[in-house]
Amino acid sequence: MRWAYSAQQSDLLPELIAGKLQLALAYSEAAAGSNPAFVTTRAVRNGDEYILDGEKLMVLNGRAADYLLVTARSSDGERDPRGIEIFAVDVRSKGVTRRTYPTVDGLRAADIQFDQVRVPAGQRIGDPDENLDSLESVIDEAIIASAAEAVGAMEVLYKTTVEYANSREQFGSPLGKFQALQQRMVDMFMAHEQSKSLLYMAALRSQEGGNVAKRAASALKVQIS
Repeated sequence: MRWAYSAQQSDLLPELIAGKLQLALAYSEAAAGSNPAFVTTRAVRNGDEYILDGEKLMVLNGRAADYLLVTARSSDGERDPRGIEIFAVDVRSKGVTRRTYPTVDGLRAADIQFDQVRVPAGQRIGDPDENLDSLESVIDEAIIASAAEAVGAMEVLYKTTVEYANSREQFGSPLGKFQALQQRMVDMFMAHEQSKSLLYMAALRSQEGGNVAKRAASALKVQIS
């Protein structure tokens, strides 16, 4: 993602790398489904500022973030791939309201309301006609990272299960001797291997970009699910 002003890099990136600053990506909306191009949050230019109005849902790390990377539309249309602005918004800004809650996987997310939030023009990131490509690439990389975590969990679970089956005895024999359980453990092993192989493929395809990378990330998401 290209920063519009070098000051953004010098102000935010060193703090982020040092662990002193947290960011969150706020792009999902109520009627968007899985389409990041669906943006109804508005960004209206007012002199040296933009005024943001709208709501973002399921913002991961939204509770702890110091700045939000918010998508907003500066052009007409709700699904136009062009005209999508991205702003680095200070969560302390007047008009920003967060409602946080736990997610099913033990993380936390937030629904965030933007009501006449004034954002300096210097906090505008990238090119509104190219930001969607950057956003989709970031989402695909996040899918791959989440999938890698899931594949690691799968490996621990099936290996722990096999170890237990080989050590736990029932009716005078280890559980691992029973064919019905062997078949289930083989199924676990194959599911893990298939997921791991698809993970490697998606990670390699992500370097190519374009539709090939998108399809690979989507296929990985289906397999892991």
